[in-house]
Amino acid sequence: MNLLRVIILGVIQGLTEFLPVSSSAHLVLVPYLLHWEFLPLYFNVTLHLGTLLAVLIFFRSELLLIINSFFQPSEKDNFPRKLVILLIFATLPAVILGSVFEDFFSRLFEKPAYVSIFLLFTAFILFTSERFSKKIKEIKEMRLKDAVLIGLFQALAIIPGISRSGATIGMGLLRGYRREDAVKFSFLLSIPIIFGSFIFELKEANLNLTKENFSLLLLGFIFSFFAGYLAISFLLKYVKKKSLYLFSIYCLIVSLISFIYIYQGK
Repeated sequence: MNLLRVIILGVIQGLTEFLPVSSSAHLVLVPYLLHWEFLPLYFNVTLHLGTLLAVLIFFRSELLLIINSFFQPSEKDNFPRKLVILLIFATLPAVILGSVFEDFFSRLFEKPAYVSIFLLFTAFILFTSERFSKKIKEIKEMRLKDAVLIGLFQALAIIPGISRSGATIGMGLLRGYRREDAVKFSFLLSIPIIFGSFIFELKEANLNLTKENFSLLLLGFIFSFFAGYLAISFLLKYVKKKSLYLFSIYCLIVSLISFIYIYQGK
């Protein structure tokens, strides 16, 4: 592993895990376009751990409320406990789809041209949801049906190139939720998914740690954590006043440039 590449990929993972531009697309396309060898799976494990820690720390207050809600007397309007149920049902589609089609989706990571095409779908989701959504409901109004639909869109993001945050935020908007509430639910929903990815990759990873490798992994973890934390903070503030069109345009441009480069290289 190379020091500069570790830093760059750590920052890319941290930013794109939460910004609606597809982390999987960037982690496939950037090494391909720059002619880098793909880093070992245990490096991806480390980067996922960094972003997981970022979202856990950022939403520590909400997570503590959720934990405390299970030790308090039953209340008629206990939203933190309701939120857990919503997150569970929203997570199930991705778990089911991922377990059934695991091998098929894994092979797509080896095909950068497909990844660039699927990134177009992310651009389409962001544009459509921004254009046709009402953005009036708050997260406390969320129903089980809404959570399941958001979860189904999250399941699509198993396909490399389709942004998990973009898909879930997009469906949240289409169900009528305000941008900041759709983003917040998307980020909370990322916790079980990132944790699941971390566990799965950890089982598959062939750890070959040397003193040098450990130092590079630690560096990747640190950059992934800080980039992820900044991305969460930035997007929550950004969507309060601005639309998602910018991210849609970005995905469109990256998709077209990548596809043209890949096509010409063949």
